Amino acid sequence: MLSSLPILPRPAPPTDGNLGPLSEAQLTQEEVEERSSIEEAAPTTVATHTRRTIGIIYPPPTIRTIADKTSQFAAKNGPEFEKRIIANNAGNDKFNFLNPSDPYHAHYQHRLSELRSENQSSTQQPGDS
Repeated sequence: MLSSLPILPRPAPPTDGNLGPLSEAQLTQEEVEERSSIEEAAPTTVATHTRRTIGIIYPPPTIRTIADKTSQFAAKNGPEFEKRIIANNAGNDKFNFLNPSDPYHAHYQHRLSELRSENQSSTQQPGDS
């Protein structure tokens, strides 16, 4: 069994001899305390370079197109329209994103909320309060 497995080469160690950070077992007590104080000073939040909402799984292009179009119509025509789509396409896999347990449902809900807020802000006049 073992003779049938390939032998994988390992990379050579760096020429400068630096093998990276030492484990805590190899550090002195002072070095352990210094490392923990540096880790405590690190920020607790992580900045991202995009404006995307974390936690949304973006669907493949074919499903994304259908989800985006559906969210446009649902934002314009209301929740009754969405209920009709769910009823009329119960067995259609292309509309699974309407199911709350589907991984692409968060993308649909996000687009729907964006479009509803755009529609709401466009219907308000600048002089309205």
